[in-house]
Amino acid sequence: MSKSIYISTSGNDNNSGLSSEIPIKTINKINSLSLLAGDKVLFKCGDIWQGVNSSLILASGNSNGYVAYSYYGSGNRPILTTTSIKNNLTDWIDDSGNIWSTSSSVDVGLIISSNNNIIGKKVWNLTDITEQGKYWYDIDNKKLRIYSVGNPATYYNKDIQLVLRNHGITGWSKNYIAIDGLHISKVGEHGISFQDVGNIVVQNCLFDYIGGADEYLDKTSKMRFGNGLEFWNSAHDTVVQNCVFNQIYDGAFTTQGNLKSVMQHQSFNNNVCNNCERPTEFWCTPDSVFSDIKVENNQLLNSGYGWGHERLDTGNARALAITSMSSTAFGFSFQHNIITNSKDSIYRISDYNWISSMVLDYNIYSNSDGMFMHINNGDDYTMDKFYLWKSNFAKDVHSIVI
Repeated sequence: MSKSIYISTSGNDNNSGLSSEIPIKTINKINSLSLLAGDKVLFKCGDIWQGVNSSLILASGNSNGYVAYSYYGSGNRPILTTTSIKNNLTDWIDDSGNIWSTSSSVDVGLIISSNNNIIGKKVWNLTDITEQGKYWYDIDNKKLRIYSVGNPATYYNKDIQLVLRNHGITGWSKNYIAIDGLHISKVGEHGISFQDVGNIVVQNCLFDYIGGADEYLDKTSKMRFGNGLEFWNSAHDTVVQNCVFNQIYDGAFTTQGNLKSVMQHQSFNNNVCNNCERPTEFWCTPDSVFSDIKVENNQLLNSGYGWGHERLDTGNARALAITSMSSTAFGFSFQHNIITNSKDSIYRISDYNWISSMVLDYNIYSNSDGMFMHINNGDDYTMDKFYLWKSNFAKDVHSIVI
């Protein structure tokens, strides 16, 4: 018999959670439950689960039924966030020279206020903390250090949230999962991290202010990361629909990996991506296969105009980036999308082989700042050369530029 488990921040982990009158309180408790096909976990609308221990670990269903994660009640979507609040004067230690420190067990991808005002800028060395708001994570001593003229709690009006290095939701080697109507916000790694999965549905969710944490933690690579929703290595029979992605450090939704992988029967449709560095990205190793991938009826807006564009690696602001390292692709459809304002280019395609496998048509393009197409080791097409792109490759026959 399938069951519904209710969770609310006003609940109690000693409750069974089997009705909205006796909800469970914490995500850690949910993570400890043995969920089966057909079970539902329902988060109370208007509640916020906060902190490094608020990362949800997904359970698998099977061919008889999905495990579903959704909401109950009315009001704003339930929020899952990995932020740590540092509003008290006692949270901060004066290290002298306008350098202040606070404890943090993990790296910090972003510092932000409760109303989403971004505070300062992440740097890579203590010596780079030279002006108001610049901050650095001291991995050896597990401290965040920030330059501030006075106690940061005072300077920033007791409204400081550290976005911690963790995933909002994790589903690795899991199958038959449905996620509906959640808000994943202010997460230092990926909003949702899937790896080696199948039969996944994510719909009606909101993702914002995702990523920015140090990817390798090796003190030398200086690489930050963080996607809204990522399928890593193999994935099949997945649907991402009717979601909103806003202010994502890296890709809004992406399929990628570094092992021999098979990505097939994936649909990304009716999503809105705004102020993300790369709304869509696909890449994998040369011995991987992409098959039956549909990116259709999406709005991909203002690529490279969000906070993620402060990155050190440049040339990333593309509405669709395919850096596949010559992996094989069959049946890649990019149609009926609206794409506006992509700072570097609308497309970045790794090679001509990928172009031959793609169906691109019925799209609407508008890009006043960047170019239309960049092909690695190939030709670039500016927006005014769109007609040449159409005639040379017989793509976007019914698409228009406005």
